[in-house]
Amino acid sequence: MSSTSKNTELTHRLVSIIEQARSHVVRSVNSAMVQAYWHIGREVVESEQDGQARADYGEALMRSVATAL
Repeated sequence: MSSTSKNTELTHRLVSIIEQARSHVVRSVNSAMVQAYWHIGREVVESEQDGQARADYGEALMRSVATAL
């Protein structure tokens, strides 16, 4: 096998390793963001419901929180 063929095969294997790592990172970040959004939602609901079965908040709260963030 020629040196050029070996380098080409090595390059393909290295590219594959990098692509797999990037894919893993994307999945990990997506999972972390879903968890973060769930926790944010839970905090908002618990804050606004104050022990009640249902909260009485509306668009004003969401605008205020969005502006603050």
